[in-house]
Amino acid sequence: MTDGSLLVRFYLNQAPDRNGRKLVDIQSWDDDALESTHDYIQWMFPLPEPSAFSSDAPILTDVDIREFKRDARIRRNLLVSYHRMLRFYGLKIYETEAALTVAPSKKFRKRAADWLTRENHNFLRITRILRCMQLLGFKKHSLAFLRCLRDLYATNGADNVGSETMDYWEGALKFSTTAEMLASWGKGYKVPHSRSPPLRQSASRPKLRNRPRKS
Repeated sequence: MTDGSLLVRFYLNQAPDRNGRKLVDIQSWDDDALESTHDYIQWMFPLPEPSAFSSDAPILTDVDIREFKRDARIRRNLLVSYHRMLRFYGLKIYETEAALTVAPSKKFRKRAADWLTRENHNFLRITRILRCMQLLGFKKHSLAFLRCLRDLYATNGADNVGSETMDYWEGALKFSTTAEMLASWGKGYKVPHSRSPPLRQSASRPKLRNRPRKS
């Protein structure tokens, strides 16, 4: 077993999060579980700042970032998390030697009904995913996701998403920290067009480990 941080050991499936859940368990949850639980996304896609919604969330350190970039096992597991959340949003990644492309899948219309709606808490999750992937060495994957979001904003979701949320998504790739992003705009923090539901911290959530996948 590695001597790394709890976050690193969690991403190696060597240790559970603070609610007793291993990464592989969360990655196997169905869409309903991913939608209704709000304290896992901070473990799947950690950031250098404390979470405003989960006091137990890990904080990504410089040492963690180096380990995420160095360890091939962690990198593979991060990509599994990324692909799982794309499926949750009804999206799919297409990879060629020349480029990565994220586009709607056959399930997009059904999945979009759950998240591409005004003031949806998933907007904050998406900002987190974009920033995390960028910080941990997957800029191409983050940019591919952002390009897809731009297309969705232009063709489907401008009224629901709103320009401020789109600015946050764009800023996720331009700035290293939330503080830099907000300073560039010269305004205080404001949750972008998104109302997060009450945090669901559940010690019983590990019971979901063996739930069959629906997606």
